[in-house]
Amino acid sequence: MQTIQYISIEKLRTHERTSPTALAALREKIKRDGFLKNPVIVEKRHRIVLDGHHRLQALKDLGCTLAPVFLVDYMDKKIRVAGRRPNISVSKEKIIMRALAEKCFPYKTTRHFIPGRPRAINISLAKLMK
Repeated sequence: MQTIQYISIEKLRTHERTSPTALAALREKIKRDGFLKNPVIVEKRHRIVLDGHHRLQALKDLGCTLAPVFLVDYMDKKIRVAGRRPNISVSKEKIIMRALAEKCFPYKTTRHFIPGRPRAINISLAKLMK
């Protein structure tokens, strides 16, 4: 069963930076739509964002205090990570280390493959503000 939880944005850790251009476009789309279509995928032990850095920052910029998240066991062998940049080596361990040290990778450095991730949740922005 796929359960979406609402977690304080301040409790989430990132491992990648965001693109200002992509962030601005997504922020405007979310603002125009009035809802968030997909949850942020988060590693459950340390609360590290695996997918959804731009969504998370857009919510923060729009004044939201909560993010709809789908928590995963990052050490599950079904969850895989690949690098998108040939000059930067990535692994689950490196991602955790960098997130905990607050030393983010450049945007779009990693790509996570997460089977069974929920999509099309369509959560109202009003529900994400306290």
